[in-house]
Formats: sequence, structure tokens, C-alpha cells
Amino acid sequence: MKLYSFRILFSCLCVLAASPVWAQEISYKEHLKLAERFLALGDHLKAAEQYADAYAQRPNKAEYAFAAAEEFYLVKDYARAAAHYEPIVREWKAYPLAGLRYARSLKQDGQFDRASAAYLEYLSYYRGGDQAMIRGIVETEVKGAEMARQALRNFNADIVVEPFGPSINEPSNEMAPMPLSAETIYFLSDRRGPMRMYRSFEAGGNWQPAEGADQFPIVTGKHIGPGALSPLKDRFYFSLCDDREVMTEPTAACKIYVIQRSGGAWSTPQPLPSYINTEGNSTTHPYVYREDEREVMLFASDKLDGYGGMDLYRAERYLNSGAVDFSFPQNLGPVINSAADEVSPFYDPTTQTLYFASNGFLNLGGYDIFSTQGGRAGYNVPTNMGAPINSSADDYYYRQIPETKLATLSSNRALRDGKTGTNNEDLYLVRPGAPKLALSLQVVDSTTEINLQGVVLTAFATEADGRRKLITTARSKDGFFSVELPMGTEVTLDLRREDYTPVERVVTIPKVRKEGFQLPRIRMQKVVVSLANVQPVKLNPTTPAVGTPPPTSAGTPRPSSNTDPTATEGPGVNLPTAKEPTGPTLPSPQPSVAAGSTTSQATNQLAEPPPAPVPAREYRIQLEARAEFDPNHRRYASLEGIGSLSSDYIADKRLHRVLVGRYTSLTEATAALRDVRSAGFPSAFVAAFDFGTYRGMARK
Repeated sequence: MKLYSFRILFSCLCVLAASPVWAQEISYKEHLKLAERFLALGDHLKAAEQYADAYAQRPNKAEYAFAAAEEFYLVKDYARAAAHYEPIVREWKAYPLAGLRYARSLKQDGQFDRASAAYLEYLSYYRGGDQAMIRGIVETEVKGAEMARQALRNFNADIVVEPFGPSINEPSNEMAPMPLSAETIYFLSDRRGPMRMYRSFEAGGNWQPAEGADQFPIVTGKHIGPGALSPLKDRFYFSLCDDREVMTEPTAACKIYVIQRSGGAWSTPQPLPSYINTEGNSTTHPYVYREDEREVMLFASDKLDGYGGMDLYRAERYLNSGAVDFSFPQNLGPVINSAADEVSPFYDPTTQTLYFASNGFLNLGGYDIFSTQGGRAGYNVPTNMGAPINSSADDYYYRQIPETKLATLSSNRALRDGKTGTNNEDLYLVRPGAPKLALSLQVVDSTTEINLQGVVLTAFATEADGRRKLITTARSKDGFFSVELPMGTEVTLDLRREDYTPVERVVTIPKVRKEGFQLPRIRMQKVVVSLANVQPVKLNPTTPAVGTPPPTSAGTPRPSSNTDPTATEGPGVNLPTAKEPTGPTLPSPQPSVAAGSTTSQATNQLAEPPPAPVPAREYRIQLEARAEFDPNHRRYASLEGIGSLSSDYIADKRLHRVLVGRYTSLTEATAALRDVRSAGFPSAFVAAFDFGTYRGMARK
């Protein structure tokens, strides 16, 4: 009955949201009531937006900002989470972790420089009793931010990570892939409400629209959680979680169940024993594999004997047993488990490699995927799999596709084209990149033919839409290069050295492997600065140019040198008769005219209007960052009347920062921000500019 009432309430809220009445201003108290109702429905994003609206009306209420930030953080809308944590970061007594969450939100939004600064600032003012622990967390996170800067700039080009198409990834959460073959994949999605199991089949090179996997159970009031098929394919282990849990959080409270197949039918779900599903703990993310005549299950749990957060455990049973009993679970130990969370295990028995996700080791963002070799006797130290497998967002549920070189994973990462937010999980395919061919080249001085040291080479691949994608970069100590480049691609080589003119070469890498693929010698020309290119020094406007007589009016005789005892006469030199003033000289409004200039030229120079002054501080609203910017695109039509569109190019990222409006006060910009978000840009924020230079999100 209670769930039925919630559904009626939710339907009413949706109708109200679509009505013109909703467009009218409602009080902050009504926003708070709506937030509580959305929380009761399990809709944390809408609850966050209601808290944010309440805070916009009552900006002195820090608790509203904190409530909005926490809910935005929960649904992984990191940009808006950071915007609402920021005003309260120094109120550490009331909100001790707000500063830490603020820095993490920036990091998971890919703003690594700002994140590092925010971490260190948090450490400078936080005075809680757990300072030592916080210091360790901050040091790890700052190192991770630096690692992310390097990894995301120099990612492994041998691996390609690409999203599945719209037949699988909808504007909802798709996660926990379970690939059975190269043509069949099962996964979880909340596209129709609670998390359910779906499947898709590949045919003719395309994945077909996903459909519900009806053979798996639907339990009223429960989410279906991550699962795994047993080695003999006669059992399916999976999690059941309360439908109020946020399933995009790997720490959601769940229990592990099993269904067994007899003939063509599956049994009803049966929970695993209580020593696995311990009371008061979350037990989830099962993965099972075969080891000799045993079935081994790895899973994640926050049991009391762990090392902190969710830990990975191992239990086993005999394959020929019909019971659901397992051995007593064993913690995988401190090499694998950190003080934070380890989740989504996957084990490849052939290579004896364990893959899992963690937010407790050095990472690029939130959860990163790690790998390590080992087994029952122990494991080696885990290795971060780096970019592009990992991103600044959350990456987990890595699983290899049987009998292929492919794998799948889940991630809420933003994409340069298409998905711009981080609050939805999607499925990704991991595949090998194009095979490489070694290319050799020599760079010399065009005049001396001597090898050039210190030349920097950057290689870009030209994609189908004409954009460049970084492949590799290298510096030569002796003028020789040998770089691995993808076969069958068109590559642009950019060569640069200080005091030399940059050189670009477009090279087509052969599709077939060949020995000794070498380019002709590349010559770079030294830049020679001519005296003709040196700008003349302008004289003080109050001092006439040497050799140029002072201007006289028509018909006025030139003063004789005898009229002033201080005058000096010489070849080509005429000095003015007026004596130097004893006091300070006011600058003349007329600029000096260089020798050879005409009066008309000087007049034209004076006619040019002075450049408009650049304001010391102004505010603009940042909508998004895109690889290409078209101000006439229909996506910006809703902004008409709010402010003029502009863009700010980010050279190192090859992105356009899309901006709207110019405001002299933060109050004015914040008021316009609400209109921008209502116009369809919920992740927009106010950015500050000093003398035209971008300074990031504006601080209140």
C-alpha cells in the first residue's frame, strides 16, 4: 500500500512539473518538502535539485547547500556537487568531510589542478581528531591527481575503450556487464524502474536493442544486483538489494542469492548461508570460477573482520555438491584490500589474474580498475590499469569476453562527443588498438646538415571527422626517432625545437607490416631575426626626434642659433630654442612622429580608437566543454534572451569552453545561472575571469 501511494505521488509530481503552475516561484519550504518526498521515492537527483533550489532562495542556510551537495555526489553529478560543497568547505566542525568531498568532486570531474589545490587547502584548515588519517588520504589523492594528469595525457594507445551504442546504453544507468560470448551480453539497467537484468545479441556487426532477460527473477521491492553464471552454467549467483538503495554505489546494501537450473527451468531465489550474508553487512558482487574440482566464489563485503569499507573475500564448494553451502569466507588480505572499498572482482584462471575496482589505492578519479596475479596462496601488489581503461570518473565491473581479446566494463565517464555529464553509468567495450609499425626518421639542421638535439615530436592520428587524436610524443637527444604508430592510418608528425621553424609531415602508415619503414631526412630551418624586423623604439612624446626640427607654423621663421646662447648648431642637428622647464613636464597629447613620417600618417594613427579596457574581474556562465563549437546550433536556442554566447579555447585539451553572458557581479551571474539551468543546462556554473583569464568556478 505504501509503495502504491508513492507511485501515485510520483505521478502527481510529474504532472505538476509539466504544468505552467510549476514555472511559478515556490517557497524554499515547499522545495524542502518536495526534496523529502523525492528521497522517499528513491529519486536522489530530483531531491538534490529541490535542495539546491531551497539553498538558492536561502543562501545563508549552509545545511541546504550540504544536503544538495550530498545528493548530487551520490548520483555522481560531480560538477553540481562541487558547486554546493564549495560555500561550506571551511565549516569543518559542522561538515567535517565537505572539504574532502569538494576536492573529490573536482577530481572526478577531471579538474585535477583545482582538485589538488582543494585537497591541500582542506588539509590546511581541518582540525579534526583524525588529522593523521585525513593527511594520509589527502596525500594519496594528490598523488592520484598528478598520476591522472600524466595518464590521461599519455594513455595506452594499444587499447581502445568505446561505448556500446544506443541499443544498449540508454539515458539511464547500464552497469555490471556479464558477457557470455562475443555475441551475447547480459547487464543491469534501471531504464524501466528498479534494476533488472537485460540482454542483447550481436548480429551483422551491430548490437540489437536490449530486451528483458525473463529467465532471471523479478522480486517486488528489490533491485537485481551484479551476478555471475557458474562454471557448469547450472547456477546463477546474484545480489538482491532494497529498491531504495542507490545501485550506482558499489557499497549498496545487498545480499547474495542463488537460483539453480533443473531441466529448462530456474528455481526460486535462495539466500546463501548467514556466515556469508552476515547480518548488518552488505554482501554483493559475486563472481565464480572453476579451480580443479571446486567452484570458487569471490565477493565483496563490509564484514567486521575487514580492513575498512568493502573488502574482497573468497569461499569455495565442491562442484558435485547439490547444496548451496560454501566454505567459511576468507579475506584476500591487505595486499588486495585497502582502508577504502574493493569491489567487482573478476578472475581469469588461465592467466591467474585478478581484476577488481578500488577507490583506496592511487587512482585517476573515483573507482579504478586494478589487476594482479596470484591465487589461493596470495597475490602480487595490484597495478592500476591506467587510461583509457580508467578515467577521472568511476570505472568498475571489468570482465573479459570468453574466447576473445575483448573485455567489458562500466563507467560513468563523460565523453568528448555526446555524453557530457557523469551521473549515468554506461557499458563500454575494451578492444586492442590498431597494430603498430615502427617508423624511423632523422632530423637535421637545414644549413649544416648536422643532427638536431632536443627536437620534440608529437604524432596525431586524423580521425574520420577530421579531428586530431594524440598518439604519442617523444624527445630526441641525438636527432633520431623510432616511434610505434598504428598501421593503416594517416598520421601527422609535428616537429618542434626552440629557435627553429616548426615542421609538419603527414604520413600514411602502411597497412601491411614491413621492415625498415623510414622517412626521408627531415630538415628544420633555424629562425634568423633580421634587424628589419626589430620594432623601432618610440621616443618620449615631449622630446623631438634627433635630426627632426620642431614643427613650425606657416610663415614663422626658424629661430636663429644666435637668439639663444644655449643653442648648438651642427650638421643635421637643430635644437629647439625653448629652455627646458624646471618642473615636471606633462606628456603631450600628440605622439611623436618618427623621421620620414607624414602628418597624415600621424593623424591616422591618432584617429584609431583606444582598445576597450579588459575588466579586472567579470563572471560568465560556463555551459559545457566541446570539441567543436557552433553558436548557431539548435541546442543553444533556449538561451536566447539570457545572454550572448562565446567560447574560450583550451589548447592543451583541444576543447572549446562554451560560455554565455558577461556579468560584473557574482550576484547578477548567479541569478542568470538559474535561468541557464532551467533552459536545459543543469551542469552549468558561474566561472570567474580576471583580466580576461579563466580562473575556474567562481567562489562566493
